[in-house]
Amino acid sequence: MNDIKNLKELLSFPTHANLEQLAQLLADGTIKAEINTVYSLADVKQAHRQCEGKRGRGRILLELYTIK
Repeated sequence: MNDIKNLKELLSFPTHANLEQLAQLLADGTIKAEINTVYSLADVKQAHRQCEGKRGRGRILLELYTIK
């Protein structure tokens, strides 16, 4: 999957098969998602403010629960 057009197609049409393929590409390291910040659900307002600011790089994630 060296063609960026194919990656854009995977992201544009989120079918079950496309999401499985995207998950596999992430799992095997072919593509990487840069994570900027992980917020707890209690801090959703702060996460939203960061999104609105459009500063920085990477994804902003909400942690719904902690896996132990």
